[in-house]
Amino acid sequence: MRPCPYCQGTGQRNDKQCWACYGSGNNNPLFEVERERARQVAKWGGAEHDDQHSTQYFAQMIIDYAGWVRAMANMQSPGKARRRLIQIAALAIAAVESIDRKNTEQTLEQEKK
Repeated sequence: MRPCPYCQGTGQRNDKQCWACYGSGNNNPLFEVERERARQVAKWGGAEHDDQHSTQYFAQMIIDYAGWVRAMANMQSPGKARRRLIQIAALAIAAVESIDRKNTEQTLEQEKK
């Protein structure tokens, strides 16, 4: 695992605990989201797959996954709930990136007119 880009793995940033990694290389939520996103891209494809879906589709997927988080929390399975939350964060990033690409494409099309 690479060191945190904000604190270079020291766990300290501006004399405070690093918000990005909490000083622990193995339990870093932001890096876990990055790894999960890479897993999703490897499994489903990247932009070419994501851009086939609407914002509403992404929102519904996030809602569905959030329901699983609630169920797992009710079953006293915090580890499984946490894993789903990481998946939701990665899915939200995919949605935002897709929206940004679509907006860029629309802007370029409008500029051609």
